[in-house]
Amino acid sequence: MNKTHPTRSHPISVLRGILAALLSLSLLLSGCTTLRTAALPSAPAGEKHEVKVGNTIVAHTRDGHTQEFKVTAIEPGTFVGEHQRVNFDDITKLEVRQFEPVGTTFLVVGGLALVVVIIAAASGGVAFTTGPIM
Repeated sequence: MNKTHPTRSHPISVLRGILAALLSLSLLLSGCTTLRTAALPSAPAGEKHEVKVGNTIVAHTRDGHTQEFKVTAIEPGTFVGEHQRVNFDDITKLEVRQFEPVGTTFLVVGGLALVVVIIAAASGGVAFTTGPIM
């Protein structure tokens, strides 16, 4: 007696594979930045800083707090974010989040290969033949 196996709908199985691949790719790409310690700024107006508007910073302050935000403005003596302000004098350690292009390239290529493997597995695999296809 043959047991009947429930069959999954082919489009649903491919969709699940694509969703799994996209989730995996997003997790890989979330690791494409590193924190680099920057020199502590001093307060004089007009001073050039390592931090530029648009950078994401992590500011460790004297009161033991850590604030991470995207810099929207640099005022004399203060880094300004959308909802944050940190005075230069209050910062004990400053880190700047940087994009890593080489690591990102490897992750993207690896992620795309993972997407292809998952889609191939979800669609029933890939068949290789040695002779002519008829």
